Amino acid sequence: MFGTRCTLPDAPAPAFSAPFVDIERVASIVPLWPVSGPLLKGHTYIHLNKSVAGDAPVYAPARALVRTIAYYAQGGVAEYMVHFAVDCDVSFFFDHLKTLSPALNAGALQTPAADSRANVLATEVWVEAGEQVGTTSGAGGVGAWDFGVRDLRVVNQFPNQARFETAPNLNGFLHAACPYAHYPPVQETLYTARFGTADGRPIAGTDCRAAPREVAGSVQGMWFSTTDPSSADHAFTIAPEPGGQVRMAGKTWSLFLDGARDPATITDAYCYAGNGQYVSLRLRDADTLDVAHGSGGCPGAFPSTYETVYR
Repeated sequence: MFGTRCTLPDAPAPAFSAPFVDIERVASIVPLWPVSGPLLKGHTYIHLNKSVAGDAPVYAPARALVRTIAYYAQGGVAEYMVHFAVDCDVSFFFDHLKTLSPALNAGALQTPAADSRANVLATEVWVEAGEQVGTTSGAGGVGAWDFGVRDLRVVNQFPNQARFETAPNLNGFLHAACPYAHYPPVQETLYTARFGTADGRPIAGTDCRAAPREVAGSVQGMWFSTTDPSSADHAFTIAPEPGGQVRMAGKTWSLFLDGARDPATITDAYCYAGNGQYVSLRLRDADTLDVAHGSGGCPGAFPSTYETVYR
């Protein structure tokens, strides 16, 4: 784990025992594999309850070793991302923290970097379950913040498994797991009741989407710019979100449509349109998709200008 041989003792099961945030600070939680740019993210998004004033304290859900801290600028706002190891199998991370506790801040960069590459701590820093590790006001002070878990006992399956096993930046997706399943049932239920939309609405019956939302033979899922399995150059993603909204995004554009056709049912060609944009899709085979994006409504025929993307 984290590039070094792990010698940590096994954690008790379930691994988490303390709240990671006060539940009244949570408006909604978007479960695993949300659409974010041309990618499905292997973590959950926490949307804060804006009716509660002030920054939200963030706590360690378990006794854990702080492994890396990134301090970086995003949109002119400096934020922290911190990775923790519970044992040799289970790790967790928070991103978009506004401040760190004094113990963590001592091991962090004091000047924000241009990217989120992490700083490995020179000395061991442990946190106890329930210990405050920082505060957050969301990404950029206004958006969601991230809570993710990696569990090496979990091996997620993708239509193009070789890409996720080979591309260095995608390896973590193989072991992405639902954070809330690592809590005892009573605590897990508190969080699952908040599963819902990116605009802060819990949706009853939403699950954690533990398995990646790649649907082989359809357009749904992540698509990349090359067939090279060592490349993580993601180019297009499409998937539904809680509440029935279908989200799709390329590198420079995005389109969110309420009540649109489920992309898992599209196995040949289809065009989405709305908000002054169209996205025409043409599935050549299970691993090859043509994507055309433009202004206005759906054209009468598939456009002559398009991008071909691959699983």
